Amino acid sequence: FYKDYLHNYSSGRFHTAIILAGAIVEIILYQLLLEQDIDTKVLRDDNHLAIGKMLEYIRLLKLDQNTDFPMTHLKTLQKKRNEAIHAGLLIKNQKGFSQEDLECFDQIIRYFGI
Repeated sequence: FYKDYLHNYSSGRFHTAIILAGAIVEIILYQLLLEQDIDTKVLRDDNHLAIGKMLEYIRLLKLDQNTDFPMTHLKTLQKKRNEAIHAGLLIKNQKGFSQEDLECFDQIIRYFGI
């Protein structure tokens, strides 16, 4: 996914890059939750498991208490990804997406690494 993200980013296809960044973040957060010994059945059976729900789990586990945890950047990316995939939000977004919209993802990658 990350190679596809970089290709779309460097090609100026920021809409697609935001969607890919959201998918990458979902994988990162899912792995983070698994590392906390959360029962995989809980995650697998959660029909609403996406970035927002995983951020709720992270808050419940107090994983965001670390001062450099990129919670603000994760929430920003969640918002951008939602704007990119939900038709109603996409229609309201008249300006499209730009390189600046992905700065939050850069911060997330710096924190978690790839």
